[in-house]
Amino acid sequence: MKKSSIKYLIIIVTLLEVSLLIISCAPTHLPLDSVKYNLESAVMTINAAINANNYFRTDYDQDALSFVMLEKMDYLMIDPYTKEIFTFELILEDGRLKSIVATTTQDSPLGEGKKVIYNMTTKVWSGDLVESCKTRD
Repeated sequence: MKKSSIKYLIIIVTLLEVSLLIISCAPTHLPLDSVKYNLESAVMTINAAINANNYFRTDYDQDALSFVMLEKMDYLMIDPYTKEIFTFELILEDGRLKSIVATTTQDSPLGEGKKVIYNMTTKVWSGDLVESCKTRD
């Protein structure tokens, strides 16, 4: 790993630790089965993945192919609860990251198959969970 990567990795780990702290404190404010809590977990993980992919691209002049790649190469760390209730996918087009999709698993209290999608080109969030939070507010 390049020296610049180590510096950026320290920043990512620090941000992830803060994110994990926020997630661990969130149950006191929101029930684990709430749409908003689960949406926030997905959004924070997607944001961390965007940052991790930026550092990966700086080091390797290409986007990562998967979340697994980012995790195995120590660019990204996802908390166990979020990994239990969501699967994450990087969608690439012509080798460039176009969107990131989080999909609830059967272990999610919200049920399986609900999505949170971030479009890298338009910078727009969409999906079942995003829409259900909009209608609740």
